[in-house]
Amino acid sequence: MTNYSGPATVTTPDGATINVTAHLSTRPSNRDDWAGLLTAEDGRALLNVHEGTVRLPNGRESGFVRTAGGVPGGPIQVAGSSGARLL
Repeated sequence: MTNYSGPATVTTPDGATINVTAHLSTRPSNRDDWAGLLTAEDGRALLNVHEGTVRLPNGRESGFVRTAGGVPGGPIQVAGSSGARLL
């Protein structure tokens, strides 16, 4: 299992960019599948985000879907799959 904790950027389907802190881990069954938490610097920025793309500082990116969360100021739980391995 590989983990990442640190800064990232979320791009929404409408093109908005949101700075976030990401806490992500690959899933044990498939290293291309990953899940974790995204917390926005602006606590309300992720409130209505249900899918998007997360980009790490190393340039790797992957699409995601929201799986839980959405309290103003709180993190959202997300999951994704990346053939190029996000983490």
